[in-house]
Amino acid sequence: EREMDQDEQNRHAQLARVAKAHKDQIKRERKAVKAAKKSGKEEDGRSGKVKNILRGISEAERIAHKSLFDFFDVDKDKTWGSIEFAQRMTDIGLDTSVEAASNILYFAGVRDIDKITYDDFVELLPKMKAFRIVLEKDCMRYFHQKDPYGYNSISTEDLREILHDMAGPDGISHEQVDGMIKKADKENAGHMTFDAVVRALFGTRPLIQYKPPPGKGIIQTIMESFGGFCSSSSGSKPPPRV
Repeated sequence: EREMDQDEQNRHAQLARVAKAHKDQIKRERKAVKAAKKSGKEEDGRSGKVKNILRGISEAERIAHKSLFDFFDVDKDKTWGSIEFAQRMTDIGLDTSVEAASNILYFAGVRDIDKITYDDFVELLPKMKAFRIVLEKDCMRYFHQKDPYGYNSISTEDLREILHDMAGPDGISHEQVDGMIKKADKENAGHMTFDAVVRALFGTRPLIQYKPPPGKGIIQTIMESFGGFCSSSSGSKPPPRV
């Protein structure tokens, strides 16, 4: 009888373990379903966000962005990461370590720095655009220093100085500077516009419109120079202001 009681207890214990395992399995399955639904909603929302971003840019810009994504996708597996990013940056003359590439991508808000999909890349576009505008404004500020009267034209030597100033303490090689000057001054005219400078730097037209530096405009400068010339020629003083 004691053996039967022991067997019964063992069966009950075994059934209890089976029941608990079954309940745990159900909990895991329910949790997985909830996670899948949540992930699906997030992906749906993300997909909608990507579509909105692409809808807000031109066809030419979409083609340019896709070409840029494909450029970084060295092994053509439709994703790329910090290693490929570092490789391509180095290929174009900007020595970039994998660690530096990882930091750049991380602070840009990439979810997985070693597996960036096209959708991930598209989500970066607004941030990239904002950063690009900041760089263009900085470039315009340097451009103004070489173009104080707003002619929208600087010399190749002016651009050389601007590039070295913009590079900062990290510096920039003479080969890179010469290459950018060649791109900006395609006709070897010895001078170039702000538009040409930006195209040389970023490969596409400016996102911001060039504005003359605040202060004197071209007409005002000419009139002042002409007025000064007339005064010195006549030898007479201008009448006092009333």
